[in-house]
Amino acid sequence: MTKVCVWKHYLIIGLLGMCIISCGDSELFNSDKMTESIGWEPDFILPVGHGNYTMWDLLNPYDPEESMIERDNRIIINYEEKEIVRLEAKDFWDMPEQQISLNTNLILSLTPITGNLPGDIHIPGQGGEAHFDFGEIGKLSFLSAKVRFSGELPACSFSYVVTLTLPDVKDEAGNPFRMERVVNTNQAGIFFEDRELEFDMSEESDRIRYRIDFFIPKDQEVEIAAGESLKLEFLLSDVVFHKVIGQINPPMIPIDPGCFEMNIDFWNDITGDFYFADPSLKLILKSRGIDIPIKLDPAFIAYKEGETRHFTGGPLLFDTFDETGETVNEKGYTKDNSNVDELLSLPPKDSVAYSGNIIINEGGVQTACVIEENAELSADVKVEIPLYFSAENLTFRDTIKDIDLDNPDQIKKMALILRAKNGTPLKIGVKEFLMVDENFQEVDRINADELIDVPEIDADGNVIAVKEGEHIVELSETNIDNLERTKHLILIASMMTAGDGQIPVEVKADAKLELKVLVKVKLGIK
Repeated sequence: MTKVCVWKHYLIIGLLGMCIISCGDSELFNSDKMTESIGWEPDFILPVGHGNYTMWDLLNPYDPEESMIERDNRIIINYEEKEIVRLEAKDFWDMPEQQISLNTNLILSLTPITGNLPGDIHIPGQGGEAHFDFGEIGKLSFLSAKVRFSGELPACSFSYVVTLTLPDVKDEAGNPFRMERVVNTNQAGIFFEDRELEFDMSEESDRIRYRIDFFIPKDQEVEIAAGESLKLEFLLSDVVFHKVIGQINPPMIPIDPGCFEMNIDFWNDITGDFYFADPSLKLILKSRGIDIPIKLDPAFIAYKEGETRHFTGGPLLFDTFDETGETVNEKGYTKDNSNVDELLSLPPKDSVAYSGNIIINEGGVQTACVIEENAELSADVKVEIPLYFSAENLTFRDTIKDIDLDNPDQIKKMALILRAKNGTPLKIGVKEFLMVDENFQEVDRINADELIDVPEIDADGNVIAVKEGEHIVELSETNIDNLERTKHLILIASMMTAGDGQIPVEVKADAKLELKVLVKVKLGIK
């Protein structure tokens, strides 16, 4: 990514001056006064450039990934990490594989009959209970599911009818569930049937009550022995739930450890001490098909070359959901409820690590939790850091590559003259330039002094009056001798806020920096 910094623009202008290519208007500056300030007569003074920049002009063009945004005249470092959490229905409630037998052993306590049956024979219904195995999931009150019914009803010397009734269950039409099977003479009744059912579990969350009725139709030839016994069994299996309502108590779900890099490049080129005064870290919870109180308890660690800082912020409760559509909830941390200001004031040279836990329906306090089969939940992290900070002893390094000077051996003396009007609440300075060869091995150093002091600011760090200043960087004879060997220049710059770096200030988007550059050269044969 492109490096983003305040310094780069005027250094590029300075480089043009060093290349001794005039691109300015000869009337732009009054250069007479500058001749005396250095103490030697130049062969020429070239006004090589000038510019008026707002802070947003400086930062925005070098941010293709929108890590900087402007909002209400504030410059904000902006980063979003998608889906540090992603859960599906099975993560909340994974129904164990079920196979439940609904059966009765029916004894035909009849007088032996052989021949034509003159009337229907009804056997009193047999009732019973079966139970789901939901483990430790909690107390359910409602279950909507797709269920497979299967059975193998025995073959007899007569045809018969079996009816299964489930009093706590409704069918697809919302009617009490009733299944009737006809078994023909001397043929086993084998069947498979998928049904959509709704279970009322308000009385007992894992129970299924059932009743099996049996009768033999009249007008058929029969041969019934005394005390004949029939085992009638229905199997309920392959339960795929559509919707669950109840007091659901799944275990705590860990957040899988991961990390992200915020990709704010200029952070990675800064050393020194600074403090962001107003950052925020938000968790954006997106859900569909659930209505369960959820706490996110994240853990974050920021790294910087052997130093680490741990996040201290409590869990955030999310308890407003719309089970019929997508819900987006946003809650977060500021310095008022966490140490996010300290965490994010450590520039992540490496990465920000995250982990933590998801606490579902803590304590089982809600009895109407809802999970649908398409349930899904994800959590994003959003970091916003306004450029509202205090800073001291910050050192920034940046590289100007591929310097190409025409006839450097003809330069006898050389100096750069920079004028600036500082409308930013920052004390800006250039410490030195490192002259390096094509392998970035140091050739020489150009010493420089402070460029411009911090302007007058009010109690809130706002600029009241701009600060003007002039800075002259004169190359030594050794510097000039080494120009021919120099391929790149490395800038070492400094920055500080007011009060020796102790007063937080906000750098507004419209804060201005005005720069004017001249180059002064004396030629001669060395």
